Amino acid sequence: MKSKRITNCFKSERSQTRPKKMCISNKNLDIFHYSFYMIAFVLTMFVSTEFANAQTPQGSGYLVQPGQIGINVVPRERHEGALKIHNFDPNEELRLQFKVIELTQKDTGDWLPFDTDPCSLFDFYPGLDLTNHNSCRSWIKLEESEILVSPDSDGVINFTINTPYNVKSGFYGATIMAALVVRGVEADKVPMFIRTAVPVTANVRNANTTPNISIEDIGMEFIPSAEAKPGNVKLKMKIKNEGKTFSRIDPVIRVRGLIDNHWKLITTHKFGDMGIIPGIELNLESNIDKSLPDGKYQLDAVLYVDQRLRGSRSRFGKEIEFEGDPLISRPAYDVPLDLDPKEIIFSMKPGLKRPENLKIHAAIEERILVQPILGIPKAFEGIIDNNVKISDAMTCLDWLSIDTKNLTIENFRNRNLLINATFPEDALQYPNYYASLGLKVMYPDGQSAGTEWLNICIENENAIKNPEVICSSINLTANNELNSEYIIQASYKILAIHMFFQQK
Repeated sequence: MKSKRITNCFKSERSQTRPKKMCISNKNLDIFHYSFYMIAFVLTMFVSTEFANAQTPQGSGYLVQPGQIGINVVPRERHEGALKIHNFDPNEELRLQFKVIELTQKDTGDWLPFDTDPCSLFDFYPGLDLTNHNSCRSWIKLEESEILVSPDSDGVINFTINTPYNVKSGFYGATIMAALVVRGVEADKVPMFIRTAVPVTANVRNANTTPNISIEDIGMEFIPSAEAKPGNVKLKMKIKNEGKTFSRIDPVIRVRGLIDNHWKLITTHKFGDMGIIPGIELNLESNIDKSLPDGKYQLDAVLYVDQRLRGSRSRFGKEIEFEGDPLISRPAYDVPLDLDPKEIIFSMKPGLKRPENLKIHAAIEERILVQPILGIPKAFEGIIDNNVKISDAMTCLDWLSIDTKNLTIENFRNRNLLINATFPEDALQYPNYYASLGLKVMYPDGQSAGTEWLNICIENENAIKNPEVICSSINLTANNELNSEYIIQASYKILAIHMFFQQK
């Protein structure tokens, strides 16, 4: 038997140190409790399994899969699912407790699990604005509230989600919280909670529900240099969701400067893809890694909502008189690079070595420096599939080498960058292995001129490639109700661990 289940109510240390239905201040407790929790976001690119994991002080840890539960439902619908818990500790049995609490979002875009019980030791936030909060906490029923997972084994917690018959269309959220109590060997050691939050998002479908997400304001702020850090500029964007949908957004700001009575593009800055729930106002901030002098600037913001522009609400422009860095006399413009090829694919057999040449062209007369940086693809960050950390198992980072540390380009010239790949003979587990190559562009004074990224793949010529792709979700939303125009959005996942770059 790999795991033992214990059927009872959710237990915690606080329930054992005070009577029921009685709130006691944390200051009055004899033992202080420490809690850490991790929230995992949906990562559907390349692999099918979302995840959340936590590490114990002993260095072992546990893993909860999936890390986020997202469903599209209609009234009076029942969903059944399960959380898989893996114990990485080879020697110790782990006892985990489970509880369902609420879910909202911080103004930074991060998830915020919270509890409405003022007696809760964790996750209670007095004064939290819940005006537009829709909860599906009462819909979720856990089969068990506590589980014992044997060393190096798996355990399962089954759950059901029952949608009420009279529920209105829109977004509803909750959190399944897993807690591991770690105790010291000595009796006087302070117990510590290591917790994993699994967000549950439910969209009640309605074809006439359209996103109502808009840009409220944008701005730019100068950050003076401090100690060894040079001056920087921070971009700000305020986004509000006044609709009923949980949508993915991709905010972008373009910065233009007035030079010789002409507006010239300085940089295009992406805040990154994120979700936004109904009733939330995000206040996003991000540095552009360069400083700007005093002068007139145009800020043009664009907001993609579910990969589409939604009319005037998706655009916002502003012209500002900017008080910038007194030490800078001219803006450091981004320098786009033309790369040939755009993706590097080594098709080879294990045990061989092969070089590949990358041609870099910069359409600029001025002298710039290009610094190559090898890394792990962003899509692999935090991904675990069948207890395998993808960023370790499927990367070819250690098999690549670049002899040149910096390239100098000027007068519209081309430069070549040689990348060498060595495919080990024992690398037979997967048909493809991946890495990313970043080309960081700088001016001689150290100011950033942007970064270009491209993908690298080592393809095993001897491997049999058989990807399994399924449609994981499909949504119907109105685009123009008067003309009966609707948008169908589908998400796909690759079930097998065979991953490919799109090739045209």
